[in-house]
Amino acid sequence: MKLTKQQIQFIDNRLKLSGVKYWDIRIEMLDHIVTDVENNLENEIEFEKMVQSSFVKLGWKGSFEMIIEIKYIEIRKSYNKLLRNEFRAIFKSFKTILVFGLFILFCSIFSDNLRMIKLIMLSSIACFSVLLIFSLINYKKVFKSLHLFCSFALIGSSITILNALLYVPKFFNVDTSPSNYLAVIMAIILPLMVVGYKIFYKKHVEYNSVYQKLIRL
Repeated sequence: MKLTKQQIQFIDNRLKLSGVKYWDIRIEMLDHIVTDVENNLENEIEFEKMVQSSFVKLGWKGSFEMIIEIKYIEIRKSYNKLLRNEFRAIFKSFKTILVFGLFILFCSIFSDNLRMIKLIMLSSIACFSVLLIFSLINYKKVFKSLHLFCSFALIGSSITILNALLYVPKFFNVDTSPSNYLAVIMAIILPLMVVGYKIFYKKHVEYNSVYQKLIRL
């Protein structure tokens, strides 16, 4: 029995009330529930009962918060795998190897020039920060999509690693200010920044396309 738009909207609203705040995950679950209800519904009187039954099959226990948490862990793992694959891919490209090779060569040439290395570091971080701010302002659906949220969190990992390399050694009285140490940090962090943003942008294009189709329905 085919469901009406009102019935589908009813299921969607119930999913929202059950803790499914991410639209991309909600669409997946909505599609599953609608199919299940349509396959088993014999008359409209049983509609809400069938919806409840389908919710229970999906793991509903007063809410779907536990299911979303499991989904979050699964997606984070998939993005970590994607990060590794992207690293392998970009370093199979001669152009990428050449660019990063020139960057490392540049850092090594000026490794004794602390001011120049700091300028490179601050310029890279400033450009990256502008991209992050731009993403948050323009990609307003980041925190409404679990996939986009996870890919955005991947970008933040490079900042976390940068802070760790700069500040953790100080607890062990290790000087992190020498120019050659800062040059090594930038050689590590820059590829992470580039790959992280590349993944985020690709996922934004992919899921924004899905979103635009949905809001036109």
